[in-house]
Amino acid sequence: MPTLPIEIHDVIASHTADDDLKSLGLVSKAFIYPTQRQLFRCIRIFTFGKSDNLASVLKTSPHLAGYIRKFQVGSPLERTTSIVQILVLLQNVRDFVLGPSFQRLETIKFQKFQPPCVVALKEVLRRSTLRSLVIMCCDFPSISALADLLRQASPHLQALSCKNVTLSSTVSTPEEINADGPVLSLSEFKFQDEPYRMCLLPYLFLNTDVVFHDKSSLHTLHFACRFIEHHATLVKILTRIGPSMHELHLREVMSSHPNMQDYPDNQFISFYTCTSLSSLTFDLSMRRTWEQPPFSPISISLASFDPKNNSLQHLYIHLGLLSILKLTHFPYGEVNYPTQYHFPGLPDYHKEQHTRQIDDARTMINVIAKHLQKLLSIEFFISPESPPRQGEIEKAAQRSLTLEKTLRLLSAEVDGRMEGVSISVKAVTG
Repeated sequence: MPTLPIEIHDVIASHTADDDLKSLGLVSKAFIYPTQRQLFRCIRIFTFGKSDNLASVLKTSPHLAGYIRKFQVGSPLERTTSIVQILVLLQNVRDFVLGPSFQRLETIKFQKFQPPCVVALKEVLRRSTLRSLVIMCCDFPSISALADLLRQASPHLQALSCKNVTLSSTVSTPEEINADGPVLSLSEFKFQDEPYRMCLLPYLFLNTDVVFHDKSSLHTLHFACRFIEHHATLVKILTRIGPSMHELHLREVMSSHPNMQDYPDNQFISFYTCTSLSSLTFDLSMRRTWEQPPFSPISISLASFDPKNNSLQHLYIHLGLLSILKLTHFPYGEVNYPTQYHFPGLPDYHKEQHTRQIDDARTMINVIAKHLQKLLSIEFFISPESPPRQGEIEKAAQRSLTLEKTLRLLSAEVDGRMEGVSISVKAVTG
């Protein structure tokens, strides 16, 4: 009986569910190595027990460590023996995650890591195979400690993601930082900040005393921060790195201010310098009220594009279900209200809000037609609450249809300037 090529075995293993991989490995000796490659391609270690077990397995079969492409480790770094044995064997790791599991979002402290663990961790970051580094829910004693860790990954690291990274020290640029150290050349950077200080961003992109990152190499930026006080930092960053940016994703930015007219001038997001930007995403899906027009902050920012010098081709906008009014015919039809909500003044109030949303959407379309002359597509995504309540997915689908109809009607009002732009509205069901 002819045997299958090795490549076919790998394809079969790659399309097999994780729960069935062990059974597949028992079918034939030819499937042993393909199933091992799949079983060990992604390893997550969050407890001391799992760390000890994996170290024992890799000690018996060290070749399995070469199959690990993605590795995540959290609290076990506070202990030496087993995790150090694992880290020194990670010769082919491509994606490394430092931080706890999503189910246990406690903050781990870098200062509690045992010295042998820190040495082994730095050795992993020096691997030439490493391309992506994620640091999440981790507290560092100072910016110099974080800088020293990140610089181990220069120059091969391409993507860096920081989620809720904190510093025990409030000093953002101490003198002990080595100004002559290696320089990172990231092409992608993701930053998510909740209630913590944004000390990392200024250091990476705004510090002129210590050049830590080659800003001209950065082409993709993901930024998530709901606090308006931090937007001024983002404004300065976009001014400095805007000319090299190709893709920008803004999540929750500008979604928390109660009145856009009172928005501080130095905290408006300006894209005037983003002349090479081709893809822009606004994610306002966490916005939980329809009393404030959902498109107003978007319109204000899009108006900052230079009409004669921008390359934006794709615009993506994520909205929450509650930010779209409950209207049977969104643009111009009759507005029906459930009888249980009838009380004096409510219909007039809803009609006023309906008019505001229409005017808000019209303003956004006019801004796009005027400032984004190279735009090819606009995609809207309507998201229900997570987890979705009963009937919310159906509501999202219905409002997606009405919103798309509205936008198409409004696009017809701008004298043909939106003819080449594709408009679609989709309900997020997953």
